[in-house]
Amino acid sequence: MSANIEQAREALIRCRGLREKGAVEAVVRGEFQSRLRSIFPGKDDERWINHYGEGAEAHTKVGTKTGRAADRFIDNLVGSTTIEYEADLRIKAKRDEGYNQVREHAAGLIRAGAKDSQVRGILSDTVEWYAYDVALRPGADPASCTTEDIQLSEVETFTEASDDDQAAERLTLFLRRHLAREQSRPLIAENLSFDLGLESPAYRRNVTALTALVEAGRKSNPSIALATELWSHFVDHLEGAGGAFRTGPYVDEVYLNILARLLSANALAGSAIVSADDELQAMLNGAYFRDRYQLDNLVEQDYFGWISSPTHIGGFLPVAREIQRDLYAYNFSRRAEEDLFGRLMAQLARRSQRKLLGQEWTPGWLSRHLAERCLDLLPAGEAPAIVDMCCGSGAILAEVIKAARDRYGYADITALHEVVTGFDIDPLAVALSKTTWVITLAAEINAAAAPVTIPVYHADSLFAVTPVSASIPMLGEGDTIDITLDGETIKLPAGLVHPDYRELFDRIVDWAYDEARDTGAPALTEDDATATLDTAAASSGVSLPAELRQAAIAAVLALANRMKELAAAGRNGIWAFILRNTYRPGLLAGQFNGLVSNPPWLAMSALADNPYREVLSRRATLYGVKPAGQSFLHLELGTTHLLHAVDRYLKPGAAVACLVPGTIFNGTHHERFRQRAYLTSARPVPFCVSEVWQVAPGTFKYPGAALIGHKEAGPVAANKPPQHGFVARQDGPEAADFSIRKIGTTRTAWVLEKGGMPAAPAGSEEVSQQGADIMPRGAVCLEILNNTGSEYRVDTPTRDTTWGFTVKQVKELAGERFP
Repeated sequence: MSANIEQAREALIRCRGLREKGAVEAVVRGEFQSRLRSIFPGKDDERWINHYGEGAEAHTKVGTKTGRAADRFIDNLVGSTTIEYEADLRIKAKRDEGYNQVREHAAGLIRAGAKDSQVRGILSDTVEWYAYDVALRPGADPASCTTEDIQLSEVETFTEASDDDQAAERLTLFLRRHLAREQSRPLIAENLSFDLGLESPAYRRNVTALTALVEAGRKSNPSIALATELWSHFVDHLEGAGGAFRTGPYVDEVYLNILARLLSANALAGSAIVSADDELQAMLNGAYFRDRYQLDNLVEQDYFGWISSPTHIGGFLPVAREIQRDLYAYNFSRRAEEDLFGRLMAQLARRSQRKLLGQEWTPGWLSRHLAERCLDLLPAGEAPAIVDMCCGSGAILAEVIKAARDRYGYADITALHEVVTGFDIDPLAVALSKTTWVITLAAEINAAAAPVTIPVYHADSLFAVTPVSASIPMLGEGDTIDITLDGETIKLPAGLVHPDYRELFDRIVDWAYDEARDTGAPALTEDDATATLDTAAASSGVSLPAELRQAAIAAVLALANRMKELAAAGRNGIWAFILRNTYRPGLLAGQFNGLVSNPPWLAMSALADNPYREVLSRRATLYGVKPAGQSFLHLELGTTHLLHAVDRYLKPGAAVACLVPGTIFNGTHHERFRQRAYLTSARPVPFCVSEVWQVAPGTFKYPGAALIGHKEAGPVAANKPPQHGFVARQDGPEAADFSIRKIGTTRTAWVLEKGGMPAAPAGSEEVSQQGADIMPRGAVCLEILNNTGSEYRVDTPTRDTTWGFTVKQVKELAGERFP
């Protein structure tokens, strides 16, 4: 994709001379266009130059103030780039006229169906060049927009006074960015989801080929059938819908995995890449990242690992090549300051009804506020070691890393690697979260002096659902864990899944996997397992108690032999990945001094027959927060997740900043949480909530809140009510008056106010997604205490108040009817 600088210089000289002579616009434009192929002679440039030429005199319709359509001819149209030429932009009247015509052309493109964020406006006299981003006025209808609805923002100019080689080179770079649209598009979530998401033409072009590749792979190879079946079984838990393997959702995830790998490569390079097939293949199988950047686990032998096997990778190269070509439009020299993948995850959740993905992605500004508050509250003198037990696509991980880098001055990957660890139950979320981690730390990864392991793991941090175990005991409870590998169960000593034995556990799994791949080796014996265990323990610097050692020898032997059997049957490959990831939360128990997260906001009633339903009920009972009466149906996942994480993963003194549903303020199903029943439960959790935040209305589809606090040394120290309230707004947490109100004799509510009114009243724009159940009901009387704001303050009368008759005379009022 080289440019001929000499030809570009000649074009500059010639066009400048024509402008000085006062040549008309058609002449200077024709001169420039005649030289374009000489400036960019490469085959790779033919496509956009052809498009450029074919776009000349393109016809569009532009709206006017009256709403009628006027005919205009855009001089040249390159994709969604509109170019307006004038004879001499040094003349103010010409420049003003050209600027207005760029707005008109942009309106025409948008009226024709182009998205405003994809439109680029160019104004030029072939010597001076101005590039503009286009935005539609808020509230304007794209189908009928006019010039007045278009806002232009200047993004780059080329106004060189000289005609030397440096000026000519800068001109070629400008033309590539804004005419060829190479490496110029902002790398933001909206653009990525629109251009390359699951609802984009780019995906639709590839879905048929991907579907055929997946179906052929499943038929031809038992290990592929196994990986996809395990994926299907696991994802069924996320969707609550059992049944056979579903090709469509799996293909969605294959596509997004390929996209994530290519995005990672570009982010690490700091620019868009165009690769030969061997390099593209290395990106798909992970060798590119291991060899060039020492990234050990960006690409793993997971549910999608088979796509990079030598037998099958060739089929995926055309898809990867097309995605890489589309990514060449993006500017990777700037780091995205937002969650790149939240919108993609939302698309997937809509398509698959995957409830456990949660409601919506977390805005970057809110993630940053939570990260900063957690860092504020860390134990004095301790470096951050934070966990996000439901990391999704990695938005919170990124903000924690950036906040720690800014606050502590961390400059190398060694320090930043330890800042935050993520778990997520969804395999695709983990792949996207790893890419987010890579994008955030691209500079530090490039400077790494040793291999780097991304601290993001595919595991259910609640330990409710795993691919190989029905359940996992709480830390310190239970003797064994049943591991089922393709129908056969092995009993693993629960004591091995302990932070002290983290390295030992990984060594055992690696040995079993290596033995499984050594198909010509003799059968393993107890002596082999004993020697391996003892060597691994010594290398890890640990010593096993005699009883645990004996149980571990039997388990290690059984594990290795079972994996050899599966390898012989062609059903191996994925088990090491599953074992290393599934038990990672247990191996990290009690290792963190901070928590920042946004767990799924789901009520038990939404889980139907999902396995989470039973586990959620048991955990809520264990922690003393299961709602009483009929409100048990609204038992909620987020707060239970939070209590489990505080219990399992945090050290005493650890800081907590966690998003939860807004119903935490006054929901009946959260009453026991507000009463701190978890302090006196069967398994007490010494969680002290010191601050309650209301998330600014409109941030999420549903009202949100955040709980800020600590894990104390014991329940007595934690038995304190919240003291402070804030409203979390984009520009920072805003202090509010916090109080705890009594509602009758058994209920409470947390209230945030300012001047006696709600601190952040919700607007009335939300419309219920479900109609009311209309049937005869008893009347309820409410006394309005204050109706001066957008929310009313009300009270429910009791027998001793002025409106007590509505309670005492309920039978007399039974016959009344109210319209």
